[in-house]
Amino acid sequence: MPSTFPTPLRLSVAILALFTGATHAQDSLVIASYGGEYQDVQRKVFFEPFTAATGIKVIEASGISVAKVRSMVMTGNVEWDVFVTSAADVQQLVTNNVLENIDYSKIDKKVMDQLDEGAVQPQVLGTQWTSQVLAYSTKAFPNGTNPKSWADFWNVSKFPGPRILPAGSFAINATEQALMSDGGIKAVYPLNLDKVYAQYDKIRPYVIRWVTSSSAVPQALVDGEAVMGLANSQRIQDLKDKGAPVDFTWNEGQISMTYWAMPKGLKHKQAALKFLEFASRPEQQAALARHAIGTVNKQALALLTPAELARMPSAPANFALQSRLRPEEWLKPGKIGKTIYDDNLARWLQWSTQK
Repeated sequence: MPSTFPTPLRLSVAILALFTGATHAQDSLVIASYGGEYQDVQRKVFFEPFTAATGIKVIEASGISVAKVRSMVMTGNVEWDVFVTSAADVQQLVTNNVLENIDYSKIDKKVMDQLDEGAVQPQVLGTQWTSQVLAYSTKAFPNGTNPKSWADFWNVSKFPGPRILPAGSFAINATEQALMSDGGIKAVYPLNLDKVYAQYDKIRPYVIRWVTSSSAVPQALVDGEAVMGLANSQRIQDLKDKGAPVDFTWNEGQISMTYWAMPKGLKHKQAALKFLEFASRPEQQAALARHAIGTVNKQALALLTPAELARMPSAPANFALQSRLRPEEWLKPGKIGKTIYDDNLARWLQWSTQK
């Protein structure tokens, strides 16, 4: 049946529909993160203020993994616009060619110039510094008797009690910590998996669980199930602030940058770029740092008190005690697989199933 609209009117309606649809498409933004208290912090310092400032609604998601991003891009069913990713996973994502290039011409250069070295990359944008640290129960180790290095963690006679560690197949594992246990920070790179698994053999009888959750270690320390473990410094600091009998040492922590990334084929690119700029501003970065998370914006430091700075992984005094994660080391050629990353997965599967 022919349309009852004259041609010029039909054209006007079509143009209006396109314009309205394009505008509406940028009124929302899907951001994926790691969930839990960490995402609660992001909601408070990033998502809600961004919506208030721009009118763009943030729809939250979780369940991040390299496999999930790869699947979305390969099938064309891209559910997210922006997601958080670790330094270790960035290498895998770039290699798999599943990330959108960031158009920095659409982002305020003044803000980008304020960020730490390594934050501004073609396909990812740094958002924070995080640290994995040796955490312990203050009930088990009161008044300065606590372990202060990974050599201490492995020293079960001087520091008795059950340990808890992330599984070797988990995104955050104890590979570098095993190497630090026999040689300190200088012994970490290049990665030596033979030495890692020799150290795992030594500590294995004292590890009650090898976990695949970033919240499992802090909870085990609070519950008294373990006396020490490898955990995120911010999680332990938050529990400590709430009165839990836990603490940690910055010494031989492993510090790394966390990034924002956009999957190829995202639906709201314009809004995503606005968010990346907003989340990088000094005010938002300072708000993040007040939750004991390291800011990547140098101008944010002036907005923080000395006490707030002291709680940050990236405060100069704390940074100096730590080993910086070098994810490129994991992509070096392996002995049995394509990379050391592949080797570790294979070795962990074999080692963890041995009795």
